Amino acid sequence: MSQLAETVQKGRPISQGTIDIEVASNVVSHLSFSIYRNFARAIRELISNAYDARATEVHIGLYLKSDPQKVVIRDNGVGMNLEEMRKRLFRIGNATLPTEEIDPVSKRKRIGEFGVGFLSAFPYCDRLTVVSKKVNEDAIIDVSVDTQRFFSGVSFNVTEFSVPYVQYKSDLPTKQGETILTLEGIKPHIVKDLRQVRQRRSTTSIDRFEGFRKFRWSICQFVPIEYPPDRKDLADFFTYDGRNPLRLWLDGEELFRNVPKDAQILEKGEKSFGSIATRYVIMSPMEPVEPQEARGLQIRVRDVGIGLPTDFDVIKLKGRVLGKLNYICGEIHVTKGLIPVMIHRDSLSYTQSVAEMDSFFRNQFTALNAKLDNWAKGDRTIYTFIGDTPDSRRSMKDLRAANLLHLPRNRVRAIKTEMASVQRVTRVIEDRGFTVEVEMSKARRYSTLEVYPEKKLVRILEAPSKIQTRISLMGQVYQTSLGEWKHTKSIESACRIERHKVIFNVGHPVFKLTRLDEETIKQLVLGITLLLEEHPRKKMLLERFYLLLRETL
Repeated sequence: MSQLAETVQKGRPISQGTIDIEVASNVVSHLSFSIYRNFARAIRELISNAYDARATEVHIGLYLKSDPQKVVIRDNGVGMNLEEMRKRLFRIGNATLPTEEIDPVSKRKRIGEFGVGFLSAFPYCDRLTVVSKKVNEDAIIDVSVDTQRFFSGVSFNVTEFSVPYVQYKSDLPTKQGETILTLEGIKPHIVKDLRQVRQRRSTTSIDRFEGFRKFRWSICQFVPIEYPPDRKDLADFFTYDGRNPLRLWLDGEELFRNVPKDAQILEKGEKSFGSIATRYVIMSPMEPVEPQEARGLQIRVRDVGIGLPTDFDVIKLKGRVLGKLNYICGEIHVTKGLIPVMIHRDSLSYTQSVAEMDSFFRNQFTALNAKLDNWAKGDRTIYTFIGDTPDSRRSMKDLRAANLLHLPRNRVRAIKTEMASVQRVTRVIEDRGFTVEVEMSKARRYSTLEVYPEKKLVRILEAPSKIQTRISLMGQVYQTSLGEWKHTKSIESACRIERHKVIFNVGHPVFKLTRLDEETIKQLVLGITLLLEEHPRKKMLLERFYLLLRETL
């Protein structure tokens, strides 16, 4: 099935009649409140039906300039005969639950249906036509439903209806199955939204996307399709028994799962929680994830997205603001065990296993936020040392390639008023697994870094510093320099004051504990030291001030 056609070739009519539409009372309340609250979600449900019908390909065509305006969804699944249409398609509320069994033909675990997938499209069109041919049979069933009869405003009319069908002799090969759903008379607000184009393309939120782009993003986020061709690492990791994604086209373009550009894997693994097993990947593009709805981890059951990505309420329940939380994204696949999914597919039913999973990933978010914070501090030291020199761009490229720089320069605030000490840069690079060699050259006008990845070596070519940094504080101007010596858990050993010169101990932990920039730390350290210079309980107060900084910053 290489391209989308709007209809199939039908042979001569065999029979015709009507099919009763039956609606189970247990879904009426959900339908009345519009369970499928947007058009993309309704289309996703129809794609899920094709997935369970063993389809390997699904094509979606938007015909918004035709008369009537319509959407066509065509799949190469096993199709349906008349009896199956009666039982599966038109008996609404007849749920088919997921199981752990793997279909021997499709190599998939069934997503499962709540029996309302077909009905999900009714609010968005005036007529819905289903044409289907079952594999290994030679008849085509053509059913047309006047969808307007089922709704009064936003309320669902539960009166039973009969819809006409015609059965034709098929010209398709006997072994071929196929189903075509045509939504005709698409509602004007849907057409307007899908045609919408904005002059400025926002990436901050899908609510600010133009209509077609929002529709496309939503489809790619939730349906069981493959990862982009350049993310073979994700496709390989999420290969497990029961997962066999389909291929999906929208207006002739093949779609792939949403993955933020340049997202790096921070952590991946397998973890069980009570009765369920999961496989997960946590990633970051090293800047805020866009759109913001993609931040957090996307939970997938049977490879279908459940709700939007979540951060598991980590800020609310941990009681801390995590500055790099918006940098984190990824996926959690439930690979074994049955988790109850709410009928709207936006959330999981709360069980002990789900509670354990939530707690685990809250802790992962906290740990990875700290890791990203530490990377940012180390990167800032390197960027500050490199500065803006003729060699800085080449050095940054080499450092990124060697995984010694993680965040973009515009995401860390390099301090332009001073140079980072060789000692601090050395410590950062050594913490990241490389050896450092320092070479002093009086002939050099600026310092630079040379990276030798194969040797796990960085050579620092240091130029004599001609920069004298000053701090103005409490009516005095102090010249500053950097040093490193043995320290105590007190501010007292964080700096030395010699008349109007201050030497700061860059090895002191106060420069690591706080999230403030280095210049502010220096002002705080110098200021409190000056205030308490003559105080009889100076040592005790400086120790308490250090503890206060640890607790608050």
